[in-house]
Amino acid sequence: MRQRSKRYKKIKNILAQKKNFKLIDAIKILKETSTAHFIESIEFHSNLNINPKHSINKKKKYILLPYRTNRILKIAVLTKENNFNLALSAKADIVGNQDLIEKIIKKEIFFDILIATPEMIPELTKIGKILTLNRKMPSLKKGTITEDLENTINRFKEGKVTYKADKTGIIHAKIGSCNFKTLELIENFKTFYFSIKKDYSNLTKGNIFKTIYLCTTLSPAIKLDLSEFN
Repeated sequence: MRQRSKRYKKIKNILAQKKNFKLIDAIKILKETSTAHFIESIEFHSNLNINPKHSINKKKKYILLPYRTNRILKIAVLTKENNFNLALSAKADIVGNQDLIEKIIKKEIFFDILIATPEMIPELTKIGKILTLNRKMPSLKKGTITEDLENTINRFKEGKVTYKADKTGIIHAKIGSCNFKTLELIENFKTFYFSIKKDYSNLTKGNIFKTIYLCTTLSPAIKLDLSEFN
């Protein structure tokens, strides 16, 4: 049987005292009981009142939170020479063509994300194995193969959060970390909450949210009192 930590049991005892918690109380509990040797993420999990099989619900959505939840990414762009100035003006860190491919093969360059324009897809075969091993292979699904370089680069640079309901109708997302201030986490939560409500409410009758839970990387989940947001 799995042994739970003292911290986990402590939170469980707190949760046993009531079923649902106010947002500010849930955040305070998570922050005050965070004792891991690393900065834990604070995660949002919500079961939505939708049909997850509907094609509209399968589309990815993006939101820019008031307080970014990730570091600034180093972005490389693989494209034709006539797009170089456009990519650089959009704040891409590295832009290239065959020279970029050679540097990737020789492992002379580092980046977090590689964005490619469609005409460069055949060239990706030369570095496909390297990129796949490092989980940096551009794809349409990830939005990293695109003709709209400017908006795509801006989206990744700004730290926008990507989200969509999974096949069971649940949305999972990071809304901050335990080292965020309480008010920063509240602002991120509310921005994310109202974005989901706007994107999905016209697809169902009644309340779009069945349940909302908050947790950290290692904690049990805390169920929120939805009446606070109605």
